[in-house]
Amino acid sequence: MAIGFWLNFAALAVRAYIYLVTLLSHRQVSEQIDYTDLLMVFAYIPFVILLSLPSGKSYPTPLLWVDAIQVIIAGYLIYIKLFSIIPFTQISVQPISVERLIAFYNIADLTFCCMAALRFRASTTKDEKNFYRAYCWFIGVSTILIGLHNALAGQTDRAGYPELLGVAPGLFFCILVYFLPTESRGKESTYSRNKLTIFLNTASPLFYTLSLLVLSIDAARNYFRFGMSTIAAAFLLYGFRSTVLQRSYEHSERSLETVRDKLQEILLTDQLTGVANRRCFDQTLESEWNRAVRGKNPMSLLLIDVDYFKRLNDLFGHSVGDECLVRVAAALHSALPRAGDLLARYGGEEFAAILPHTDQSGAHLVAARMQDAVNKLKIQNESSIGPYISISIGIATHGPHSGGSPRILLEASDQALYQAKTNGRNRIEVAMMPTSPSSS
Repeated sequence: MAIGFWLNFAALAVRAYIYLVTLLSHRQVSEQIDYTDLLMVFAYIPFVILLSLPSGKSYPTPLLWVDAIQVIIAGYLIYIKLFSIIPFTQISVQPISVERLIAFYNIADLTFCCMAALRFRASTTKDEKNFYRAYCWFIGVSTILIGLHNALAGQTDRAGYPELLGVAPGLFFCILVYFLPTESRGKESTYSRNKLTIFLNTASPLFYTLSLLVLSIDAARNYFRFGMSTIAAAFLLYGFRSTVLQRSYEHSERSLETVRDKLQEILLTDQLTGVANRRCFDQTLESEWNRAVRGKNPMSLLLIDVDYFKRLNDLFGHSVGDECLVRVAAALHSALPRAGDLLARYGGEEFAAILPHTDQSGAHLVAARMQDAVNKLKIQNESSIGPYISISIGIATHGPHSGGSPRILLEASDQALYQAKTNGRNRIEVAMMPTSPSSS
């Protein structure tokens, strides 16, 4: 907006100087006034970019530059179309009439009024609504004042006091800025993105390229080389924009995949101990069971319970209990021999380990390593079985000739764990799995 107003101010300043000289000297307005119209046409460009910025999301800087270049070229072509002359040359087809110039400015101002109203309706944040509400007030009053200026002062080649209406919008803008609401601090309230928001965000960039092509084709009729050059520029800019969009899309895809993986990891990880949670355990047990059945390979399931854990919580508090679970989980995980083995927190002070391609003897060896790792922690918990924390483990193994299901395997290991606790805790018990009828 600042760039647009400075361009407009520069055009009005030059025009005011020319009008002042002609008013004092009682001469006709100089033809140099036409070049102030180039600045006034360019003054619309920043507002075009402003009204086409996507609502509710960030805009990559390379795309902003591409759009700015397209609008600048389009503004240059509009000036050529209006005045039938390439600036700073004397090549002219037909001078523009005052009526045609006034009609252009009136149509442009009305178009900006409509665009500002649409942007206000499509705003997705409170700050955007406040901004576009103020901008609608400005562009509405400005259109009325400029319309009066064009009606009163635009029909004569003599400078007069009605020209002051041309600077009135700038004064109104200064007053309006003073009453603008302050920007929201902290979390900003947002509104849902409606169909209008999505349409404007999608169609605005395409409008640039189409307008540039149409204006370039029209310019090529009178200025062939120049017109063909701008057509080539339009295709090059469109290609560059497509490349930037593709790279941005791929970057977004990678970012989404990273976020998805992190969310998946959070969903499948126990937040206290850092090992897999019950959801991950259930999914892995089902998939490993199916893999074992298809390949006729053994798999073992270990259910592990921390002995007398309630006594630890009652004596030392839940914070000590949580620290104990964290250390026990790390010890159990360190005892797993392969990366494909899974340790999960089954619930409370219970853990579970899924051991693919592991028979009963291999599972018993892993269980013994787990017991040894936990014993080495020497976490104080005085009980009938000793002064330190210990674990009880139940083992169930699915063999090539075993029947059942994941649920039966889980029930068998749970029964073995119950047997270990019944037989005095701090021990390992092995469950017998049912044999498949086909193996008999």
